[in-house]
This record gives sequence, C-alpha cells and structure tokens, in this order.
Amino acid sequence: MTDPTSDDVRDDFILQERLSGKSARAISKQLRCTVGEVDAALDRTLPKIDNDARRRYVALDLSRLDELLKVFFARAIENADAQAGLLVVKILERRALLLGLRQPAEARHRSGAGRETAHAARTHSRGDHEFAHRPERRLQWR
Repeated sequence: MTDPTSDDVRDDFILQERLSGKSARAISKQLRCTVGEVDAALDRTLPKIDNDARRRYVALDLSRLDELLKVFFARAIENADAQAGLLVVKILERRALLLGLRQPAEARHRSGAGRETAHAARTHSRGDHEFAHRPERRLQWR
C-alpha cells in the first residue's frame, strides 16, 4: 500500500479494532500483516505521551475534579448529604494521587525485599499502636 490515504484508513481501522478490544494478533491475522506492523500503526495514530502531554492531561483532570468538588461539596454541606460527602472524599483522594501527594496503599506497604506483605495489607488499618509490642512485624516505610 503506497497510497497515504489507504495507509491512514488502515491505521484508523487498526486503532478502532484495538479500542474495541480486539488483540493485536487477531488484527494481524485479519489484515495479513505482522503484530509489529499493527503496533507501528498504533504508534502513528495514538497521541504521543511526553511530559508536556502528561502535564496537560493531569491539569485537565484536576480542573474537572475541581468542578465536581464545587458541586458535591456544596451539596454535602447544605443538604447534609452523606453520599455527596463520600464523593467529596473520593475526589480529594484522586486529586492527591494526581498531584503525587499520596501514594496508593499497595505502594506504601513494602517489605525489605520490595514485595507487599500480606500482614501489612491486613493490619495497616488497625494503626501503628498494634505494632509497638511486635517489633518484628513493623513495616518499613519509604
């Protein structure tokens, strides 16, 4: 295929197939090409994610979250709406994650070998006071 229009159409087709959940291997069989060619088509059609793009995506998501926060915070306070209050907390948690102010629980609880311990995952919500009498069970915080 040397016609750029047909290459663009093929690339768009590949993108739509992948977005709908079809595997790269299935697409390559259907189009009689290699998986590498399918991946190359995706590289040409998908937006490039560099630091500037990442910053824009985070800024847009933060703006969206701020708009939601305005609505649900007012509803939670004015109407004593518990569901709205829970959404406010979720929005604040998401904002903190996007800004790097808070890590997910899985990333916080790591053993010395770098693997999450099952005990840490089960007992974190109980508080540090339970670890005071068991120094061998204390977590290593990073």
